[in-house]
Amino acid sequence: MSMAAEEGWCVVTGGRGFAARHLVEMLIRSNTYCVRIADLGPTIELEPSEQLGLLGQALHSGRAQYVSVDLRNKDQLLKGNLKAKTKHKQNNFLRSIHQIINIVNHCSI
Repeated sequence: MSMAAEEGWCVVTGGRGFAARHLVEMLIRSNTYCVRIADLGPTIELEPSEQLGLLGQALHSGRAQYVSVDLRNKDQLLKGNLKAKTKHKQNNFLRSIHQIINIVNHCSI
């Protein structure tokens, strides 16, 4: 088992955006976390260089996963597409989701 698998997962929202793509690669390269890439698209579309590179390898090996989710959609968030594997992490995740929902409601997004 790799160090990343022992440490757990992190989620990068908007993971296919310009800045987030670099963050995803940095997280994969660090080998500290497995990375769940969350974005609006129904599937992940990799550039040819990404298919052969670090991201393609991580997706193929399971060190990275793509999740199609709209953070503005409360039902998708509460369905748990992004949730962590352990009970403690699930509780932290649910608190984070409720914070996101409160921010979205407060900002009238």
